[in-house]
Amino acid sequence: MSESVTDIVHVDRSVPPVYPGLVRDVLHPELELTGPADYLLNNLTRYRYGAQKTYGQELGTTIYKHLKETNRLPSCLGLADLQTIQKFDLDVFRRYFAGEEVPGWKSAVRDLNGNRVVPYLIERHVGVVLEWGWFGGRWGSNGPAFRFALYVRASSSKTLLAL
Repeated sequence: MSESVTDIVHVDRSVPPVYPGLVRDVLHPELELTGPADYLLNNLTRYRYGAQKTYGQELGTTIYKHLKETNRLPSCLGLADLQTIQKFDLDVFRRYFAGEEVPGWKSAVRDLNGNRVVPYLIERHVGVVLEWGWFGGRWGSNGPAFRFALYVRASSSKTLLAL
């Protein structure tokens, strides 16, 4: 598949994303401005954990705990990425994410009721919408953690080695 200008994501990481009123606390505010400013959609990798690998389901709490304990959380998408991807043409979203939920684990939050939730993109009949998934819910193989390819921690900064 050849890339086009529409396949490049440009994220403004100079200011944190604006969260909706349902958010009480951002669980990892230190990660909000991290990540590449520009990347290709086809360079995102799908990371499935546990039962997700065999078309089963895994609790969001289990996935989050694993991503956090293995230091994979910083390489995941966040709310700023999702808000930018949501603006793309529906055909572009379908080309890369058809039938998938696209979570932003890096931007997990606690809602006003104290529940931990994660933002995710999904195609609905009205287009691509941003929804919030409960950690206690089950995530199937169609909801992998999307991660930046070749994204590594280099001392205190983060660098994208290759697009």
